[in-house]
Parts: sequence; structure tokens; C-alpha cells
Amino acid sequence: MAKAPSVYSVRLDTLTTAYGAEYFRDAFARFVVGFKNPDFTRRQVERAAEDFFLPFQTVSVYHKIKFWNEDPLGREDNSDVLDVVHVKPGYSNRHGRTFGGRFDTVIVNDGTGQHSGIKGYRIGQVRVVFSLSERIRGHIFPGEKPSFHLAYVEWFSKFPNSPEPNHRMYKISRPEESFVSIIPVGNIRRSVHLFPQFGPVAPREWTSATVLEQCKKFYVSPWSDRYAYVTIR
Repeated sequence: MAKAPSVYSVRLDTLTTAYGAEYFRDAFARFVVGFKNPDFTRRQVERAAEDFFLPFQTVSVYHKIKFWNEDPLGREDNSDVLDVVHVKPGYSNRHGRTFGGRFDTVIVNDGTGQHSGIKGYRIGQVRVVFSLSERIRGHIFPGEKPSFHLAYVEWFSKFPNSPEPNHRMYKISRPEESFVSIIPVGNIRRSVHLFPQFGPVAPREWTSATVLEQCKKFYVSPWSDRYAYVTIR
């Protein structure tokens, strides 16, 4: 992570309108309750989160996460693979030209994932990477504190038990209702490339900036680099 945020003091309303983090407040409340009460069931977390008061209105935001992935086979003579996750809203330059946002997809370790294989992992789209001031962190977490860098993630469906038989890629989909969480950035393993599931004809309205929202079903590609080829299987 960069030492300094890309943008300081981003309002929570801006996280919704510019970054698409529509349920940030609810997700953060669940994160706080779950962190302080790790033995709570999901229902208990939901109930307790309803009473949580958000003591801030701005966060510092980061537009990139960089990873150096070591050679997946442990060969010391091979160079590491640089992997970058982009999390940036659309903008207009000084000439009035508009550029679409970019919110990359990642593979996330739920705490049980191993070096290879998809067990213990899930695909998500990162909408915001952020941090809180030390004053706010101390207020919310007076004792043990979570990771400094946190991410707001929209989840895809869980990996199926096996890949598709013809091309050996795993098929995932977006839930009908958004399922979101706030997680430590350290839980993110790497970026991941998704192929849209096309029908007989690719819809013309799909673009690189909109396809992740407009398409509902995807295949997880293991061919973006050698690290993905070994680990996503």
C-alpha cells in the first residue's frame, strides 16, 4: 500500500455516488460488531449492528493495491509477478473528456485458504480501499485494533464444487441482492480476471467500464499469469 492516501477526507455520501459503495454504513457496522464479538452468529451481528452509531463522516481513500507475487512453484531464479488492483471512480479531465471508473475483481482468503486451490477463497469486486484516522480508530477500537487498511467488497457467488467440464474454468455469478462486506486488505490474495458468459451475441451495451455490472454470470480465468494458473484450480 502507498504511504499516503490517494484522496483525503472523502465523504461517505461520495463513497455511494462515486465509488458505488451503497451499503458502506451497514457493512462497517457489521465489521465493527463482528471484530469485537468474533463468537457472534451472523444473526447476532446483524442485530447488534442496527444499534451501532457511525462516529465519522469521512475516510481516506486509496486507488491502488500492489502485490508482489512470488513464483508459484518456489523457483528462486524466476522473477516475482507484479499485480495491481485498481479502485478508482470515473472522472473528467480539464478538457471535458470523461473517463469511466475502474473497480477490479479480486480473490479473497476467508482465513482458511491455502497456497493453491480455491477452497477457502471467494471472488469479490473492490469498491473502496480506505483507512480511518488514528483518533477515530482509537474511539471505535479502544483495545485490539483491526488492520489499518480496509476494503469494501461486493461478493460474487461462492465457487462451485468443480469447474466447467469443457474449459475447466469455475463459473460464478452476481447475487440478485448485493452482498457486501468490509475486510482487511491483507485478506486479498491477488487480482483476478473474469470472462463474461456470453450468449449467442454479445450485448452491444457492454463495455469494459460497465460489463461487471451489466453481466450477471462469469468464468474465473486462471490464465492471466503463471501465478493464477497454478493457484486457481
